[in-house]
Amino acid sequence: MMAITATLIAELFAHAARSPSAHNTQPWIPRFAPATTPRSPAEVHVAVDPARTLPVGDPNSQDLHLAMGCWVESFTIAAAEVGIHVGIGSVRGRGPALEIRLVLTALPDRPGASDLWPRFTSADLHHRQVDRGPMRRAEEPFATAFAAAERGLAASGTAPFEGRAPTKGMALVEVPHDLWETNLARATRYSYSHADIFTETLEWLRFDRRASSYAQDGLSADCLQIPRTLAAVAARLNTARLRPWIGALTSAALAPVELIDRLRASVVRRTSRDRRSPAPASTGGSAPLHHLVLVKDSTAPSAGADSLAKQEIELGRNLLRIWLLLDRHGLRVDVHSEIKDCPQTRSAVSDYLLDDHGMHALPVAAFSVGLSTTAVPRSARRPVEPIHS
Repeated sequence: MMAITATLIAELFAHAARSPSAHNTQPWIPRFAPATTPRSPAEVHVAVDPARTLPVGDPNSQDLHLAMGCWVESFTIAAAEVGIHVGIGSVRGRGPALEIRLVLTALPDRPGASDLWPRFTSADLHHRQVDRGPMRRAEEPFATAFAAAERGLAASGTAPFEGRAPTKGMALVEVPHDLWETNLARATRYSYSHADIFTETLEWLRFDRRASSYAQDGLSADCLQIPRTLAAVAARLNTARLRPWIGALTSAALAPVELIDRLRASVVRRTSRDRRSPAPASTGGSAPLHHLVLVKDSTAPSAGADSLAKQEIELGRNLLRIWLLLDRHGLRVDVHSEIKDCPQTRSAVSDYLLDDHGMHALPVAAFSVGLSTTAVPRSARRPVEPIHS
């Protein structure tokens, strides 16, 4: 049986550190608790760094909980690879007060592949990337991966959708291209027209390659695929002193446009419910990407804070599995959380889910899928702190 040592856990923490998080904030703080007696299990306690949360852009902590779920799943995958089973002992609190207790058990044999998902490895964790550059549509690998993800989700989650029992509270749905494009533009304007949201986002953009944070966290100019000359100019402007001014000026310029968007969305919902036709065969001479939303049942009874956090952690674990599965088929994702963060676009997607799929659901993650056409830069990660047992 595998001995669960501090050295081994440090290696597993390094693999789990490749987990995705909103704005690459990396909010997790894991701590190893060795077994105190021969009969007691070793544990890992995961807390949240409040300085690495997004209180304005993520006021309900949903993105935070998804990120913590991704970390738990990454750690579980890396641990299973060396013969350690990870179980969730408890989930307490929510948001910055969230605490997760993981129970570790050394197994006599390494587990085999699940019937629901492939047996992912630490190599998969390191290979997965978000591509914010140009991608192209890939029909056959997408269809295979999408079907496999549906099978995996069929036995995951909690309460079933009304009339769609196999999904058990969560589902993966493709959104038509024109609905996606319309709402992505609307959601982007929403983010820019709210000074506090835009200013918070600016705090996590990394333009200055000389800064130590450039190689540790946030969204770098390389990952955003911003040319060096533009990044150099942005580095001079994106300072703590100027950010509030930039956010206020941008908000003032776009506020009238965002108001018109809200009024138009209200009228459309009362009339046509913002329905759209299927994705066109081509856009600008090339086929559009596939656009997906991971959704949860909106009819389930309201849960307490701890229970809701646990549900969203499970959603995060499944979201990572989906992305790893897509990566196994050579596909990458471009994440657009603004679509589910903007109230108008979230409602438009929910209306589409109800009208075209008969689902009372809310989007919790939104992303495009395709084949990378250029090299994808690696996102930064903070160094893993040494473990002292």
